[in-house]
Amino acid sequence: MQIKGMEDEFRSLLWDAIPDLLMPDFAPLDDRLLECGNRVGDFQLVRPYPDHQHVSLAVNGQHENVVIKVCDKRSVTNVKEVESIYQEFCFLTHTLDHPHIIRCLGMLHSQCSVHLVLQYGGDMCMEQVLSAQSGYRLFRDDALDCSAQIASALSYCHAQDVVHGQVSLRHVAVQTALNRHICRLVDFSMAAHVPFSSARGALCGSLPCVAPEAALNEPYLPKPADCWSLGVILLETACGQGSLKLSVRWRRGESLAYAARQVLEFFSHASCHTEAMTKMGNSVDGVTLACLEAVLKPEPARRTSASDMVGMLSIGRAEQVNFD
Repeated sequence: MQIKGMEDEFRSLLWDAIPDLLMPDFAPLDDRLLECGNRVGDFQLVRPYPDHQHVSLAVNGQHENVVIKVCDKRSVTNVKEVESIYQEFCFLTHTLDHPHIIRCLGMLHSQCSVHLVLQYGGDMCMEQVLSAQSGYRLFRDDALDCSAQIASALSYCHAQDVVHGQVSLRHVAVQTALNRHICRLVDFSMAAHVPFSSARGALCGSLPCVAPEAALNEPYLPKPADCWSLGVILLETACGQGSLKLSVRWRRGESLAYAARQVLEFFSHASCHTEAMTKMGNSVDGVTLACLEAVLKPEPARRTSASDMVGMLSIGRAEQVNFD
């Protein structure tokens, strides 16, 4: 009984006292929130997203698509995790408003769970889109367009000293409209306010998109790390999903730090970008090559900024369209 009392006291501190004191916009506990079967409040759950744990497609009372991201409160063990939920909510509700960043429409708080209600961004992420394509890649102008959309989102974030931290194919939601892929950056659970000159020590991201310096468990500059991840998205969408792994050849079971050192070694060689581009049978394209060379550099300080990448990708696509 004593242990049960201590657990209840800790949960009350974690989910009531601390949010009341430090998180003014955290949704208060709603004891009457309907949470059963395929319903959460006024939302009907349609289906979970494949390979995205705790994320479901849902519809609201007006039969409009939304996305519900759920956090089981029993799995949260410290204040930092609660802060991460609140931070993502604040970023996507108050701080960031951009056509290529998903919006948060609200927060629901029950005895068991915290739900973030998010804007619908499509039925698939970029990883799933590429898996269904011939050659596991998009057409060149489409890849440039998608990468330009994500670069625009990152440029907007970086201008406000917000870093995403885990830019990846899995964190780009894709919706098709008028024969165009509309991309939106999602999952800001590891995002942070970090000025350009400030270093970050938190390990964020995963292979293949994580910046090598972020994987070495040392302080690193987070904005250039985001830009590296953008470069990998361009490589994988334009040249084939799996291009980086085939080029570097890290093995399953190797530590993230070891793989990061292999990535750094590969990109220190001459013609490494051309080799990565052609690893899955793709032809060399001058525009894509120039963009890859601009951001996939081992030295973070030498990488092109997200804002400059918007221009490079957009101009490159426009020139190609005019040429065709």
